[in-house]
Amino acid sequence: MKMANMGKITLVYTTDVHGYVTGDSYFNNRGSNHGIAHVATKLKEIREQEEEVVYFDNGDLISGSLLSIRCAEDLRLSAPIVSALDSLNCRFSVIGNHEFDYGRKYLDKVIEQSQFPWLAANIFKNSSKKAAFGSGHYMHETQCGKKIAFIGLTTEETATLAYKELIKDLKIVSPLEVLPDKIAEVKELGADFIAVCYHGGYESGLCYWQNDEDIGPLTSEIADNFPEIDLLITGHTHGCTANRTVNGVHTIQAGCNGLFIGKIDIDFDQSTPKITSEVISVKECKLDDEVMEVTAKAHESTFAWLTEVVAKSKDSYIPEKPLDPLIKPSRMMSLIHDVLRDHSECDITVASFWDMSGWGKGPVKRKKILNLLPDNYLHILNITGQNIRLALERTAEFFTLAEDGRCLVSTKTYEYDIWSGIQYKIDISRPVGERVIELSHNGQPLQDKDRFKVAFYHFRAGGALGYDMLKQHRPTWKSAKSVRDHLFKYLLTNDRLKVPVENNFLITNKDQIIEEAFSQ
Repeated sequence: MKMANMGKITLVYTTDVHGYVTGDSYFNNRGSNHGIAHVATKLKEIREQEEEVVYFDNGDLISGSLLSIRCAEDLRLSAPIVSALDSLNCRFSVIGNHEFDYGRKYLDKVIEQSQFPWLAANIFKNSSKKAAFGSGHYMHETQCGKKIAFIGLTTEETATLAYKELIKDLKIVSPLEVLPDKIAEVKELGADFIAVCYHGGYESGLCYWQNDEDIGPLTSEIADNFPEIDLLITGHTHGCTANRTVNGVHTIQAGCNGLFIGKIDIDFDQSTPKITSEVISVKECKLDDEVMEVTAKAHESTFAWLTEVVAKSKDSYIPEKPLDPLIKPSRMMSLIHDVLRDHSECDITVASFWDMSGWGKGPVKRKKILNLLPDNYLHILNITGQNIRLALERTAEFFTLAEDGRCLVSTKTYEYDIWSGIQYKIDISRPVGERVIELSHNGQPLQDKDRFKVAFYHFRAGGALGYDMLKQHRPTWKSAKSVRDHLFKYLLTNDRLKVPVENNFLITNKDQIIEEAFSQ
């Protein structure tokens, strides 16, 4: 039964859905507990209860799930996540950094398919001041006659996280640079309420994957510099927090992967609008029949594609303990580096983990190894020994030594790299910045001034996530295809997946080799 309050409007939003219509477990004949098909059930329930509901998305919508990978690989298929949002009357989506993962051709196709606009007020065409993806804002007039302006902004990190060849005709600037003019523009259009929808997080207080139980005081440059905005809606860092304020600005972040929705109630019946918000789990919501119907063709095609046998493994790649590949050399990482060497013809390669579950001996289906490598490109940098050491020290921050002597590892696996072609030892008992105690190349100590050709995923080569020491080096070579593309090319001549383990690094606590890791 709907609430009889004409001055109230309810905003519902998703963020960082990453292509999940259903959870990937759906393709393993197991139940799904996240994705837009679950979000839809909760959204329709809220629409039954509330007088006026506006639903929108806050970015990183189209890439990440197995379903999204398949549909980007076969352009004959419509983007199922967009088909789902169209069916749910999504009002707009913000451009996220991962919107560029599958290339501009695919993004342009997705935007053309969408029945809603895409917002990014701080992404310009070349060096102009013209927004590349429309106006950058969306106006909604409520049933009580109030005008809400939604301003869409993308994290400035997109400039380093996205493959530069795909954004070379775009200029991504700081949100702080565009907001003065954008706020003035929507005020001239009569905005009574301003919501900034930022595909970015907070400067402190809520890090990646955290929730309200873990956080400290929130800080936000946007809220600090623009206290006149009424609502700051965030994403990108996959955290959960609601009903908070920063410098008097109400703020919320609603998780990721279609596990949650953000619900914001605004009551205009008071002199100052009253805002309340909450993050709601959709895990217990059933799959929505309408969403499943409009995405059925994509699901069927994806299931057939994922179940193809692509290799017949001679060895088992299943780690003894789930976190073992992070602390000791593994056959799985040796395989990844073999693919990167083959792709780049570079002796030193750097990689990070995605799916660490592995597979057993015998037939290996596409769905098992598809997430072994990201949809990144390779860049070769000619870097100094000193910067190799600095990069390894940044990687070593991944570990924490607990009081009881356990090795704790961060959940931020995307910040952790494993190197091939060099030999190194990390002692986690030592202070951060002094943990790399042995470092050599071809059996000789690595010298600070020596230079080495090193292949990186493109997002790391740009210095993302604290690897600033790499920014000063311009790539000497860039791959034309992604490393995931090359993985499947590699399998054509290496379908037995026979790779020796490269025992080139040790993680220690003083003189003791770390044998087991635990999540923080």
